[in-house]
Amino acid sequence: MAGNKLINITKYLALAFFLLLPLERLLTMEIGGLTAKPAFAVLGVCALCFIFSRPKIKFFLEEKILLAFSFLSLLTIIWSVDRIRSLIISLIYLATFIGYFVLRRVVIGDDRAKAKNILINFSLVLALFALWQYFTDQYGLSSLSFLRPQYTKSVFGFPRVQATFLEPLLFANFLFLPIFFNIEKILKEKKIAALTIVAQILFSMIFLLTLSRGAYFGLAGAILVSLGIVFFKYRSLLKKFILAVSLTLIGIIFGIALIFFTAPSQSFNLFIAHSTVADTKTGESTISRLETAHVAMNYFKVKPWGVGAGAFGALSEYKEQIPVSGFQTVSNFYLEILVEEGIVGFFLFVFFLLLILNHLGQGVIKSDQQSLIFVAIFVAIFIQAITFSALYTLPIWAFFALAWPKPAKG
Repeated sequence: MAGNKLINITKYLALAFFLLLPLERLLTMEIGGLTAKPAFAVLGVCALCFIFSRPKIKFFLEEKILLAFSFLSLLTIIWSVDRIRSLIISLIYLATFIGYFVLRRVVIGDDRAKAKNILINFSLVLALFALWQYFTDQYGLSSLSFLRPQYTKSVFGFPRVQATFLEPLLFANFLFLPIFFNIEKILKEKKIAALTIVAQILFSMIFLLTLSRGAYFGLAGAILVSLGIVFFKYRSLLKKFILAVSLTLIGIIFGIALIFFTAPSQSFNLFIAHSTVADTKTGESTISRLETAHVAMNYFKVKPWGVGAGAFGALSEYKEQIPVSGFQTVSNFYLEILVEEGIVGFFLFVFFLLLILNHLGQGVIKSDQQSLIFVAIFVAIFIQAITFSALYTLPIWAFFALAWPKPAKG
């Protein structure tokens, strides 16, 4: 009886995790340079309840790979340039992976649909909040916008919305979930609800206002890949999919129009340059990413076994800036794993990704409509990953759990 109660509590906590998932900056706490997030705390309690309710847990191949990755991360403490940092990050990796193991066993069946609806509905609230951020900052009420100073109109002449996230690019990364889950609703609904249409336009408009170039490329790549799959495998869904893409483009056009009519003309030109590849040689963010990538590759050549989990920012090139701006990242998901975890860690994680992609590919072959959506999100996330770091980004692991659930008894 007690076990059944724990199982029910675990399910409620898992759904609460998805509700709290966007709280990455607001309503969080800073502890020792790291952000304590409500979703992470709830996930930890959820994992404990699950473990106590099911003493015997079978690990699958993809989970064994992640456990091996965690062990390697802990092993890098021996040679890390910052052992304390590597210990902390390694434990965060392990906690994140365990949370993922639990979510994929708990959020199954109808609970998957509930989790998707939670993400869509709460994202509507986030989108409205992001609009609030844009207009309050643009029209002289910056103190009410809850934007970080570097994302206010003082930089580009118009604000980059971040909602409740630490950075706009992380908000854009999260928006892949409601954008494509809402597309899934469009494909499924016989009569498409007005709210579904409005949501797709609003999500896309807010996505544009994040001004995350990597996310733009991710979305474009995901749409092209999924359009190809629909054309060859789901031909009956082609008209609805084109409708969904059209609504997405309308939202993007609305976002461009908003900047055009509310920002100075030079700011709009700057937006166009930053959104495309026009400033790849002069843009500060591009130059910074190229520099960190260069440093990462140089260290990898010298230390192919890695400099230590999470220790890139502790290298001599960046150590002095830690008290001012925190730990520098590579701003490239793949290079960060390569330089910190070494060649073995890199191949372990790539193998994990290939297993997920293979699972989703099998679903597409079997004409599983959900797999089409998950493939699109996978493509979007891991194209954008070229431009940002953070292996323990929770929305990504929430996506993994939804994309490849496992029965708790499996």
